[in-house]
Amino acid sequence: MSEQVLDQAEEEAPPVAPPARPVGLRRPSPSAWAIGIGAFLVATAVLPELETSIDPEKAAVLAVLGAAGLPMLVARALGLARRSRSETIASRFALAFVVASGISTAVAVRPVLAMVGLYNQFDGWFFLVALAGCWALGTAIDSDDDRRLLEGALIAAALVNALMALLQQFVNTGNIALPSYSGIPDGLLGNPVYLCSLLAASLTLLGPRFRSSPRQWWLVVGLIALGLGVGSERLGAVVAVAVVVFELWIAFRSRRPPPEAATGNQRKRALGFAALVVGGLIAGSLISRYKGSGGGVAGHFAATSAEGTYGQRFGAWQAALRAIGSGDHWLFGYGPGQFRSATATHFSLHSWLLDPGAVFTDSHNIFLELATTTGIIGLLLIVAWVVFAFRNRTGRLLGFAAAIFVTELVEPINLALTPLAFLALGGAAVAVAGRRKAAEPSPRATPRWVAPAAVVTAALALIPALMLVIGDESLTRSAAQFSVAQDPAALSSAGTAETMLSPWPEPATHLSQIHQYLSLGHKKRQALQAIAWAKVAAERDPTNPYLLTAYANSLALNGQLGKAKAEALLALKHSPYWSQAMNLLSGIAYQEHHPAEGRAWLVRSLRADPEQGNLKAVLSGKCPPPEPGRDTFTKPGKCFP
Repeated sequence: MSEQVLDQAEEEAPPVAPPARPVGLRRPSPSAWAIGIGAFLVATAVLPELETSIDPEKAAVLAVLGAAGLPMLVARALGLARRSRSETIASRFALAFVVASGISTAVAVRPVLAMVGLYNQFDGWFFLVALAGCWALGTAIDSDDDRRLLEGALIAAALVNALMALLQQFVNTGNIALPSYSGIPDGLLGNPVYLCSLLAASLTLLGPRFRSSPRQWWLVVGLIALGLGVGSERLGAVVAVAVVVFELWIAFRSRRPPPEAATGNQRKRALGFAALVVGGLIAGSLISRYKGSGGGVAGHFAATSAEGTYGQRFGAWQAALRAIGSGDHWLFGYGPGQFRSATATHFSLHSWLLDPGAVFTDSHNIFLELATTTGIIGLLLIVAWVVFAFRNRTGRLLGFAAAIFVTELVEPINLALTPLAFLALGGAAVAVAGRRKAAEPSPRATPRWVAPAAVVTAALALIPALMLVIGDESLTRSAAQFSVAQDPAALSSAGTAETMLSPWPEPATHLSQIHQYLSLGHKKRQALQAIAWAKVAAERDPTNPYLLTAYANSLALNGQLGKAKAEALLALKHSPYWSQAMNLLSGIAYQEHHPAEGRAWLVRSLRADPEQGNLKAVLSGKCPPPEPGRDTFTKPGKCFP
């Protein structure tokens, strides 16, 4: 942390009690309330039973929040709303990054998909634009009260997620469509990694508050520490311990010491903060162990191994470097959100075998992710943007942003946390305010048109945001109706989803599945519909091996073996170890009376995924060869369904 951050932290920690509100200090503005509410909802918005995952509602909120910041970004970049030279330069780099990533989108294999990102990741160009908008929106916060409101919103979001994680530890929340992540609590963020990153980052905001008023904040700190304990993620715990060490250093350093009694008070409170955080981590681990969830963060530390913990990451990083160094995409990348498309052919068999069938859709490193998807140009621009955004900033929002960025060195960019980090970075106090250097240009007030323009852009973003929420709800409803054989209603709901979510392949895939089921009994028209929708899905994401194999299966079930073989081979071109395509090719070879070729495909499939149930039985002659288009290797102990 910089010396400015330490000075601000010391100033935020008065010796005995919070000071009275200074005369003339205004209360939070309406815009600050809107920003705070938006930040809270980005991390907490869910619609249980009405969504395919926890992401669409968060993406909808982010679309509105990010769009609201774009007018301020333009004003800052043009020098019309100027506070410091570094902020103006950062704004220009942010705008340049938006343009460069737009070029990356245009040259992607499927520009529409690169624009919106993969479904339930929403990591395309719109997401990158929202990052710039969130940062610019943060820079609009220009008073201590507005800043404290944003900090409070982030703390509240962390507390809600911690409470949800504790509830998941004791109650089966899957009954309300909010299940945990493979038995590990994940709050309202869909993954324990993201939960623990948010909770650890929130401790940077809670440290000075606890030292100022421990009676007011001890319960919040304790609950968040418990959430970290049951969340089980090692990196979040490491960041939390680093925050504790930082708070102790602040309290025990001797520079500009307050009166002796106050010094002793601060040190005791810092020790109390440390005890609460460490005690919460230990208690959460014991609770997790008692409830059979894996022993919490302590159990995960005990089970740490380089291969098990980072083996897949190493494989993804190597694949990213190979993708960057090959072909002609190194300058502007393969397109936002297209990491899988760029790297699938560059994974080694060793990396694949760590988790067969698990296709990496991100790099688990923010720099390699952006270098792969937006190219070297995009990477350099966003690094320059962030460097200048950190300059001449101070306060605990800076620490919150830094904590999130640290976790994203080994974890994926996240739909909720990454925008919050940029929002906090923009909202951190400008250190040069009030003591401007001679070299700094004169500040300029924000133009009057920025506020109404922000309302207009947010209102415009509300339209696609609502389409996303309605479409996702329709897709969820269709799946529920299909599961209870309400086929006409399922088709109607899926049609609504297709209208609202047409950039993505998911609605078309679901429509294909419904028609495939309805085609049973040799109903030719339904079979053709299934093929047509499977083709639409594959065209929307043309490098996705799952979609290509699904299309090939539809063709094979309709007797079009030649076309099915071509699509299966295309799937292997984009993902060389995709065993489902190999199994289909084996079935086609057997059907065409080429048993040697069929056996060769089965041997290759078994090498790519040794855990498949009946391949050895087929190869030894104990089971008959598979039929093309049918998934025959999912039920160990039986030959075929």
